[in-house]
Amino acid sequence: MKILLSKNLGFCYGVKEAIKKTIEFSKKHDFTYILGELIHNDHIMEELKKYNIFTLENPYDQLKEEISKLLISKIDFGLVFSAHGHETKLEEFVKSKKIDYIDATCPLITQIHSKFLKYNLKPTDVFYIGNKNHIESIINLKLLKYKNLSTSKNYTESSFNTDKKITFINQSTYKIDGLKEYVLKNYPQLDFDVMDNFCPSVRNKYKEVKLISISRKCDYILVITDIKSSNGVQLYNYSVFCFGKDNVFKISDKKELPTFLSKIGKDKTIFITSATSMDDKTINDILELLRNY
Repeated sequence: MKILLSKNLGFCYGVKEAIKKTIEFSKKHDFTYILGELIHNDHIMEELKKYNIFTLENPYDQLKEEISKLLISKIDFGLVFSAHGHETKLEEFVKSKKIDYIDATCPLITQIHSKFLKYNLKPTDVFYIGNKNHIESIINLKLLKYKNLSTSKNYTESSFNTDKKITFINQSTYKIDGLKEYVLKNYPQLDFDVMDNFCPSVRNKYKEVKLISISRKCDYILVITDIKSSNGVQLYNYSVFCFGKDNVFKISDKKELPTFLSKIGKDKTIFITSATSMDDKTINDILELLRNY
């Protein structure tokens, strides 16, 4: 078996910093609570418990209630805003209660929110491309205070009113490279802007998948990702688009390898890539088993 590795395996900068900042902050308190999952990686979230770092996973709108319960308990604790962003109102609430906290929001997400504030000043409708149930989108959609706001995972499945200007905005893990061409071809009269927020780290992974697919230097693509990782799931979907469903697999743990290995031959070549939230240990455990296969 021949293994080809992505040059962009493992954590992106934002994930690394979020974990580092959270662990360092936890040393100040008996308990640390993250408001929403810090990153989508069950291995890391379990590891953080060793530092008395836990997640408040209640629906986002109920986090104030959970924080109030912690205050009543009188325990020594600090709070962490997750890498996916948060509402200003929630941060104001935490400040008003004089609770020690840090903001672990990904720098890219912070930049996107700054752009949102500028767009909120313009009289335009918004079409949001992304998974409205993902935590990043939940926050984004609350920050986008427009009267007319539509959402979809796939803009090609929607229709647009050409009487009003539309600003297209995407979740940071949703690739929209063909959006302008699609709109110009199908809605030539539409007045529109595009705010492309696609994550550069994820874009690099897509480029590698595209190149390996064109060159056909491998027989299979293996995507290592947590099932909750939006960028990992999208990377898998893009790999399927480029390389075919029968030649692309995704796993989150070495325990899932036997199923994958049973479907391929020992003389095959595999290209391995990963979500930006997938840790080195999980990746290396999988690689070790593959190399010994």
